[in-house]
This record gives sequence, structure tokens and C-alpha cells, in this order.
Amino acid sequence: MKAIRLKELQRCFRDSITGNAVSDLGFDLIRSTPNFTRSERLGIYRHAYRARMIESLEDDFPVTRGFLGKEKFDGVALEYIAASPSTFASIAEFSRGFPLFLERVESLPRFLLDVARYEWLLVKTTNEVLPTENTVAVLASLSPDEQMESMVALDYSVTLFESPWGVDHLVEGSPYGPTPEAVQLMISPSSGGAAVERLKFHEWRIASLLRSGITLQRLSETLSTEDVDEKEIARIFASWTQKQIVRVLSKKHETEESP
Repeated sequence: MKAIRLKELQRCFRDSITGNAVSDLGFDLIRSTPNFTRSERLGIYRHAYRARMIESLEDDFPVTRGFLGKEKFDGVALEYIAASPSTFASIAEFSRGFPLFLERVESLPRFLLDVARYEWLLVKTTNEVLPTENTVAVLASLSPDEQMESMVALDYSVTLFESPWGVDHLVEGSPYGPTPEAVQLMISPSSGGAAVERLKFHEWRIASLLRSGITLQRLSETLSTEDVDEKEIARIFASWTQKQIVRVLSKKHETEESP
């Protein structure tokens, strides 16, 4: 047999396990034994790969799985695995595209799509690194004027999520679907995994303004035109800085020196 490079060997083996077809080259590299044919030996790896992928999806989407039922969920999972073979070094990333894939599945209740999106955000946020910079200490080191001119934003690990369904009240084994109530959620990392907070209208507005970065002065001016009480703004901002949800992007002198 012609010599084959390690990289090519690895690619053939990967494609033979994750794909539906096996190259002649890949198949020729597999030896049969008295107890197992080449196809059977390869099948063990292919089955193990799919079983591990399904198990990972079940772990990440327990509520979605509960509503679909094991048979339906496993069938959809196999379709997803076939359409999107894992290319990630960590299996934790494999679930990323699953909610979007569910949109292609016919006859699924619409609420289930939001349930899957929400479950993925919980997984994603749980794997985020907790903020290390002490926002309270940074702001305390500045004068009141410098604080107002500093650029602040939601930490990159924080996600805002809207849904017409009360998906945050569902747990694994919930017998009924989510209530038809619009929710606006803030999902942030915590020592216990992911913290979920329902936001009121003005809280959502503040979070939305903070999402891409804004100076405290501009934040105050914008909200004052929308009749949001300054004390309420201060209370919310203080609470979020204590939780490390908000971080300082740049201080006043850094902003002034920027080109």
C-alpha cells in the first residue's frame, strides 16, 4: 500500500467516522479480525461518535428533549450530526448551531425554538469566564466628572434575550409549555453557572444602551428624556456594577487621547 501521511490518515479516519461514506483509502486502512469485519469495526467508532454527540445535546437541551420525547429528539439530533459534523476541539461548542437547525424541522411548536435558544445561552454563559476587573473600584478611583465621561458597557459575557414565552420558568420535566408572556432577560455568569434576571422595561432600556458602550453622561441624558428617574438609574447601575455585569471600557483621559 502507498505510504500515507499522518495528517491524511487522521482526516480519512475522521471522515469515515463522522460522514455517511467511507473513502476507499480509509476503508483499506482498517483490518478485519476473526470476530469482526472491517465494516463492523468501523461501525463501533461511528456508533460511539454519534452516541456521544447525542448525549452532549441531551445534556445541553434537557427541556427541549423533554418536550420532543427521546425518540423524536434522537432523530432530530442524528439529522443535525449528519448535517453539521463537529469541527470544534471541545464538545462544549457542538451545540451552538442546534437551535438554528431546529428552525428547519417542520411541525415543531414555535415556543420550542425559543426554549432551545434559551438553553444554549445558559450553556454558553456557564462556560464564560467570570469578569475579573472590579468595576466598583475602578469608578471609585475617578472623580465624579471623570466617572460621567468614562465609557461603560455590559460585560462581554452578558447576554440579553427576548421572548414572547416565559421560557425562564421551565425546568427539565415541565409537563406544560411556557406561558405566553413576553420576557426580557439578562443572562450573566455566576459562581453557580448562569444567573438569569427578568428585566422591567426601563431596566431593559438601560441594558440595551449599555450593550455597545456609552458614557455615563450620555446614558443619563438619554434616559432623562424618557422620564426614567435618576435615582432608579443610579440604583440599577450600582446593582449591576456590584455584580460585575457592567465594566469600564475607557476612562476619561483614555477617551480624550484616542484618535
